[in-house]
Amino acid sequence: MDVYFEGFFGNSENQKKPEKEIPVNKLFLWDNDRWNILSIYEFKEGLTMDFCKEINPGELQEFQKKWEKEISQYEDGEIEIPEELFEQLQEENPGVCDITPKMYLHGRKLISRRGSSICYYPVSVFSENEGACPNDPKAEEIIREYGMNPDMGYVIFRWSFTWNKGWRRKREYSLSDIELTMEAGRVNRVGEVFHLEYEQKEEYCSFMNPVNHKEYMITFGTPEQKKMSEKLLNKMDGRFRYPTCYEIIGYKIIPKLPSEEYFIRSRVKGDAPELIAGDDAAAGISVIGGADGPTSIFLAGKIRKSTYYEKRINSPLFFEPTEVRDYEIVFRVKPKEDIHINLEP
Repeated sequence: MDVYFEGFFGNSENQKKPEKEIPVNKLFLWDNDRWNILSIYEFKEGLTMDFCKEINPGELQEFQKKWEKEISQYEDGEIEIPEELFEQLQEENPGVCDITPKMYLHGRKLISRRGSSICYYPVSVFSENEGACPNDPKAEEIIREYGMNPDMGYVIFRWSFTWNKGWRRKREYSLSDIELTMEAGRVNRVGEVFHLEYEQKEEYCSFMNPVNHKEYMITFGTPEQKKMSEKLLNKMDGRFRYPTCYEIIGYKIIPKLPSEEYFIRSRVKGDAPELIAGDDAAAGISVIGGADGPTSIFLAGKIRKSTYYEKRINSPLFFEPTEVRDYEIVFRVKPKEDIHINLEP
């Protein structure tokens, strides 16, 4: 099995193989899920770690049975799966894991470089679901190389870490000198829907935080119509005509909510770019300013300095000025607590 430093499962012509492998086989439970640190590989640049989450075939079959009919209507792509349904599907899928490992050697944190993951599903799951895709050959190889149980399912990760600020290993170390922190990624929980009438200059709404069960008050300012800057448009693909109009709304939440714990998004989708010249190769361009979260990265509008609002919402992009009055707050929730692991045998 070839292992390269960059953290991917594919082959690389420009990378060297590890100087040595350090077998680990450290089993641990994390929120009732079984995990295993498989091996660590030492490179001149740093360390690469293989680890996995074990999935019971029964969980996979139960997930398939629950969602098979629900998502069949979206398989041909003619109907787009609703955002909230997709988020629920991702959260319940036992083969989807959003985690970030942190590694410490002699108490010093290594720099997380990059990581990738690959799934393996047992034959029993395929026999129950004729439409299932076969496993990636690389996943099959990993199962064989590590002697893992082929009758179980796995999400397998490969993550690389560089030495901190040019620091190199100056003395020998053992597994007991390595510590890990596994951080769970946040998931979306859709909260209240806000319909803005603007009978007055401001809109006042209350909502409940599903995490701490506290009530909050949000104040929306008067919407302002904006247009995407010409400077930004000049950087876009000239084969397309792009929507340029959007609204910007200032808001304030009392008491304050940390920005990493939520975002507010439109419940209305924006307009898709239109192909000007016949170029089939460019037909797959993504929609700018759609309903998939904040779009401020594309936009240059600012709230007037005279307002007291601390945050802002950018609506999706449209070809013509459009009023967007339906928004929802989405909470970014940690599904489980982080876990700390010492690799001492």
